[in-house]
Parts: sequence; C-alpha cells; structure tokens
Amino acid sequence: DTSGSMRGEPINALKTAMINTIQYINDDNYIGIIGFDSDVREYLPIDQFSLTQKTLYKGAVNSLDANGNTAMSLRCNGPHLQEVSGTRR
Repeated sequence: DTSGSMRGEPINALKTAMINTIQYINDDNYIGIIGFDSDVREYLPIDQFSLTQKTLYKGAVNSLDANGNTAMSLRCNGPHLQEVSGTRR
C-alpha cells in the first residue's frame, strides 16, 4: 500500500522492513514489488533474487512514495497482479 495514508512513518517503516528482509530471501527465490495507491504500479518486475535483482530491489524500495488513494478495486484486476497470480510464481 503506497496510498497517502502511508505518508511519513508508515512508509518509512515499510521500507526499513523490506530492506531488513533481504537477509532472509534466498537466491533461488523470485521476488518483485507491486505498489498500489490510486493506481497499481510495478516497481520491480518479478525475477530470481540474484545479486542484480537485490540491487534493483533496494532501489525500488527506496523509490516507494506514499500518494493518492487506496485502489482496492484494482487489487485483483490490475495487469501486474494477474501476472503474479499466473504461472510466473
């Protein structure tokens, strides 16, 4: 959730938690970042958590910004989320 309600401490806490979890994610896992506020955005395409993906992940986490409203109606209909629920898990 990157909606306006996440501004300030909530988004900063989220970013810290996401960076701290890197140590628990194995290289053979696949990870990406989807954010949603008034829209659904792909911050990082899903890929194997290689050294390159880890670097891209950190950059994507740092780019998260809280804006807009919560687009709950897009939660299952957004094209990125449909891909996530498909065979690329």
